[in-house]
Amino acid sequence: IECGEKEAENIVLEALFQRLGKSLSRLEYFVPKEEYYEICLKELILYDIQEKEYEFANLFLEEYQWSIENKNILYHQFALLLKGLLVYGKQKKIEESLCYLEKALEMTYKEWKGFSLEKKCLCVQEIQILLCIYYFRWKKQEVSLEKVIDLLKYMDSYYTDKRERAKILPQCAWLAGNICEREANYGMALQLYQAGKTCLIESGSLGIMDKLLIGERECLQRLNKKEEMK
Repeated sequence: IECGEKEAENIVLEALFQRLGKSLSRLEYFVPKEEYYEICLKELILYDIQEKEYEFANLFLEEYQWSIENKNILYHQFALLLKGLLVYGKQKKIEESLCYLEKALEMTYKEWKGFSLEKKCLCVQEIQILLCIYYFRWKKQEVSLEKVIDLLKYMDSYYTDKRERAKILPQCAWLAGNICEREANYGMALQLYQAGKTCLIESGSLGIMDKLLIGERECLQRLNKKEEMK
C-alpha cells in the first residue's frame, strides 16, 4: 500500500487509521461504487438490528456475505459480529452469540484471551467485538469489572481522535457502570456514566446518551444527591 502497488479498501484503511488511534473520516478520498454499496449494506444491517427488524437485517446480511465472498478478512470478521448480534437479538441465545463473537475476534487475534491491551493496537471493530463478548459474559455474571475498566482506559489513552473515542468509549463506560451498580458501588458507577456522557458531548454525538443519563440519575438517587439531579 505504501509503495503504491496496491490500493487499500475502505475497511482496511479504516482499521489501519484506528490502530493508530486516528479517524479515517478526516481523510478525503473516493470510494469505488462496489465498496460504497457494501458500506451501505453494513449501515442498513446495523440500523435494522438496532430497530429490532431482524428479518430485514438477516436478508441484508445474506446479501453482504455474498458480496464479500472473496474479500479481506476484516469483512468476514464483521459478518460474524453481525451474526452474533442477530442470534442474540432474535433468539436470546447467549452461548451461540459468544461462539460467533469469539470466532470473529480470533480471525485477527488468535491469542486474545490472554493478551494485554498495553501491547496491542486494536481497531474499533475488534474493540466492539471484545466489548460485546464482555457484555454477554456480564449477562451471565462471568466478566470482571477490571477487564472492562482496562478496555475503557485503553480507549481513553490510545484513541486521541474524539470521533473514534465516541464510537466505543461511552459503551465501555456504560457497561462498567452497570457492573459497579450490581456491586452497589454507586459512586464509581456515577463517575463512569459521567465519563461516557462527557465523551459524547465532546464529539457532538448522541450515541447512548439516554442510557448514560438513566444510569447517572439512578446513581444520584442512590447517593441521595438531589441537588445534582436538578
